[in-house]
Amino acid sequence: MEAGENHPDTDFFEFEVEDASEDIQKFMAVKPWIGAVKEPDDHPPVNKDEPDTEYELEYVYGYRCEDSRQNVYYNNDGNIVYMTACLGVILDKEANT
Repeated sequence: MEAGENHPDTDFFEFEVEDASEDIQKFMAVKPWIGAVKEPDDHPPVNKDEPDTEYELEYVYGYRCEDSRQNVYYNNDGNIVYMTACLGVILDKEANT
């Protein structure tokens, strides 16, 4: 079709109009909490102050190797170096720390 020509008549295309409430019901069946989660009326005010407590990591349990390869190494000190979750781990195998 060249520029300037009219497009063919599209009246022969018929589209069904679906009720949106059906889609919402299907969506709610998958994620039922969406309609049930509501903010409480009497919650305490938001506190944006820094917490008084500090956390320190004691030990990392586990290593994910099912779908990752070549990500465990030895460093120059002979410690095992690897990633797990969002942590970089340097494991001293003698002291197990």
